[in-house]
Amino acid sequence: MSVRTFRLVEVARLAMQSPLQALALSCIFYISDFTSWLTLAIVSLMLLRNGMHSVAFTCLLLLSIQFLPSVGLQLIDVLVLLSLLAAGQILRVTLRLDIALVVASVVGCLLTGLVQQFANHLLLPFTQAFEELNRLAPEISKTVQEESKTYVLRSVGALVAIKSSLILLLARYWQSELFNPQGFGREFMTLRVSAPITVIWGLALLLLHYAPSPFRGLSSGASTPFFFAGLACCHWVFAYVTIKKTWQVLFYLSLVVSYPMVLLVGVVDSLTDIRDKLLSKASTEKK
Repeated sequence: MSVRTFRLVEVARLAMQSPLQALALSCIFYISDFTSWLTLAIVSLMLLRNGMHSVAFTCLLLLSIQFLPSVGLQLIDVLVLLSLLAAGQILRVTLRLDIALVVASVVGCLLTGLVQQFANHLLLPFTQAFEELNRLAPEISKTVQEESKTYVLRSVGALVAIKSSLILLLARYWQSELFNPQGFGREFMTLRVSAPITVIWGLALLLLHYAPSPFRGLSSGASTPFFFAGLACCHWVFAYVTIKKTWQVLFYLSLVVSYPMVLLVGVVDSLTDIRDKLLSKASTEKK
């Protein structure tokens, strides 16, 4: 296999050839903070394909790596790993990508809150980094308008939820490429959070708004599933109305700015089913 043809899916293919290869690749990628996400994706793929028993030893080994010297702070990856174990098992049992994304975000936020409650010292590097940045750039304090602990919890919770969701989607894509070609495209295009979950999510955000500081910061991570649902809806619309690739690329590059609008699309779609309405309108016009 040449370097030219090497793709991420080949990493998954190698990992799925034998448990020892999966274990070796997981450990190699996990040593570096820049490649640890590949390890988490391999573990998620193993879980989706073979069940919880296939990743038990790997997870114990990865958690033990945290105590090795010079590995660096990998608290985020530990929280992401635990979130993926819950979300992956839910996806394996229910085959519902929307529920799995909700579980990944909820578990990630809850774990972040538990760290803040019972092991606050683990978040000190993040707090210190924010305070140092605030000292070097005082204008940040005028923009953020939050105490450092709330801002750190908001950032860490959102990072864990987003990273868990992205890795879960990657593992699902790998599973599709290896065992059900083209299946992920159809699954993602129909991704939509159900209305009952949306109502519960709205009530949870309302409660978090009145939660004591710093726990109100967890609301950011809880919105992640609706962002991906909105992204799936936008992607479906692009395919439906045949938007040019150039405009699609510009849209994805602007997600940092358009994030709130995509999130709103996800929420509205969960309540009204935008795709179904567009199809119904098209069929009516044809008649």
